[in-house]
Amino acid sequence: MQLIFNIAKDYKPGVYPGRIIVSSPIVKKIITTIVEVESAKKIFDIDINLQDKEIVRGDNLGADVILFNLGRDLGRVDADVEIGIKDLEGNIVVNQFRRVAVETQSSFTENILVPTYLAEGRYVAYAIVTFDNQTGTASDVFEVISRPAGFLALSTVYIYIIPGFISIIILIILFELKHHYRKK
Repeated sequence: MQLIFNIAKDYKPGVYPGRIIVSSPIVKKIITTIVEVESAKKIFDIDINLQDKEIVRGDNLGADVILFNLGRDLGRVDADVEIGIKDLEGNIVVNQFRRVAVETQSSFTENILVPTYLAEGRYVAYAIVTFDNQTGTASDVFEVISRPAGFLALSTVYIYIIPGFISIIILIILFELKHHYRKK
């Protein structure tokens, strides 16, 4: 579903996450929203594609970023790119800046460290390209989790079950050896 908002001309370009709450006496639904405000006549557009939609706190969020020249013949120029994470209140959690050389198209992969202090939940990865005071934006929603699914079961296998089986096998071998030498 797509909602289109009319933004005042003097509104600063950027990525503005939030929530729309729809409620009735029976049900309450929270819908994650992202409003991307761009320059009316931007020179470059940008796209962000996340490598994973779920990321563990303390891991890197991989983002493939693509910049597109929208048709102006500028030759090779440097555009400023901001990549980061925002919470759903619009607060910047982390951001990084880089200058990217672009002629017709340019792409790169950026790894953004997801802080360990973040609460589990939904966040927004965003990218903003600026050139000649014109701005293009992109965003995507992802989920921060505390540990991957099955982590506890996998660690239990490695920490307790495998060493337990090895210990039992060693005890059986020692018992058999002791029993074998007693017969002689």
